[in-house]
Amino acid sequence: MFYYWFSLLHRKLTRSIKPDIPVIAIGNFAMGGTGKTPLAIFVARNLQELEPVILSRGYGRKDKKVQLVRKRDMDYRLVGDEPLLIHWKTGMPVFVHKDRLLTYRIGKHLFEPRVFIMDDALQYWRIDAHVKIALLRKEELSGWRVFPFGLYREPIKEIERVDMVVVKGEYDGDEFMGKPAFSMQYKPAGIFDAHGNRQKVPREVVAFSGIAHNQDFFRMLESMGVRIVRKFSFPDHYHYKPQDIDKIMGMGIPAITTLKDFVRLYSSGLKLNRIYYLDIDAEINRKEEFLSTIRRLINAEQGEMGK
Repeated sequence: MFYYWFSLLHRKLTRSIKPDIPVIAIGNFAMGGTGKTPLAIFVARNLQELEPVILSRGYGRKDKKVQLVRKRDMDYRLVGDEPLLIHWKTGMPVFVHKDRLLTYRIGKHLFEPRVFIMDDALQYWRIDAHVKIALLRKEELSGWRVFPFGLYREPIKEIERVDMVVVKGEYDGDEFMGKPAFSMQYKPAGIFDAHGNRQKVPREVVAFSGIAHNQDFFRMLESMGVRIVRKFSFPDHYHYKPQDIDKIMGMGIPAITTLKDFVRLYSSGLKLNRIYYLDIDAEINRKEEFLSTIRRLINAEQGEMGK
């Protein structure tokens, strides 16, 4: 509980502002990945009429300066793999810096968007977002325990401070702890090469990934009828080395990885011959209700700001 108490103290001591352009904050309460980035991509794509600008911390990057992700071949070590992935999937501007209030102000000046989307931001206290969406994994809903006794940064009562809940996995309810709740699933969007050309699904492959839940990726490939001859699992945000690729390609058959892994490989200078990526899209049940709830919350906040 010390982690939570420290976080609570930090929250109380941090001066928070309510921006004059609506901000959607997407985040989680558990430590580790839950699928926040695919959800941020889904929201951005479905609100594109509002010309979103995305704000990201850029976990694991080697640069401390403000970066604007503006092209596909930027060095992921400068901007982070997830901001680069978001840009690949949306083509939208993605600002990267731990101070998202700073990048909000820069983005407002340069692009004049009608909405900002903050990825991984439920514990970012300097901006009081207009819409707060918590993403939870279904298998984590039972046995909610706070670190160091469990996976969670905060007690379950903190669900009270969000506006909506999205559960990754099958979830039949339309509420969770009194908040509107929706379920999110991933669906395969196809297998592609380095040029973005769709490829036929190979019968046999080597599969490798360095994401939070590698087994989810392997299961999805197998559900598509792909026979995985060998699997390689790496830590999340893994920095691939030439010897890794040599080992992966040593069996002489095509290799498939995730898009998140591929954006790291793409800017690394490593040879990508016969390495393909599986692209995925997020699907939200009751999609129109989900989006209309976000729009209603945005409009309600804009009405308050206009008074």
